[in-house]
Amino acid sequence: MLNFNISQLLNKIRSVQAKGALERSIVHDSLLKNIGIDIPIPNISIKSMIVTLKNISQSAKSAIYIKKQAILEDINKGQESIIARDIR
Repeated sequence: MLNFNISQLLNKIRSVQAKGALERSIVHDSLLKNIGIDIPIPNISIKSMIVTLKNISQSAKSAIYIKKQAILEDINKGQESIIARDIR
C-alpha cells in the first residue's frame, strides 16, 4: 500500500514553482543586462528549454534577435543545467 502524504506533494509543487520563478528571473536579468530592455517577468515563460516572450515590441524582438547568442550564454552561465536553448 502506498503511503500518501499531502505535505510532501505540496512541498514538491512549491519547489517546482520556485524553480520556475527563479529561471524567469534569470532570463529577465539577462535581457536587461544585454539589451537594456525591462521585460516584465509575467511576460516570460519557459517550456522545454524554449523561452517565450509575450507582449513585447518589434524593436525589442529585433534587439533580442541580434544578441540572441550572447543572451543565451548569459542565461545558462553558472547553472547546473541548461535553462534555455532558444528565445522566441
